[in-house]
Amino acid sequence: MADLSAEIARLETILNSGTEVVSIDGMMTRYNLTEVRKRLAELQAQNDTTIEAGKVRPRSARIRLDFY
Repeated sequence: MADLSAEIARLETILNSGTEVVSIDGMMTRYNLTEVRKRLAELQAQNDTTIEAGKVRPRSARIRLDFY
C-alpha cells in the first residue's frame, strides 16, 4: 500500500473550504462534493498511516466462491 496523505490533505482542503465553484482569472472549477467525500473515504481506507493509527481495519481474508 502507499502513503496517500498528500491527496487526502488536498481533498480535505476542498471540503473544508465549503465551496463548490472556484473562479480565478476567468478559469472556473466546479467540485462535486459528494464524489470528493467518496474518494476521501476510499483513500483513507487504503492509506498506510490510517491503518497504522488504528482508524481502519485492514482486509484480513478473502472468500473464494469459484471452486467446489
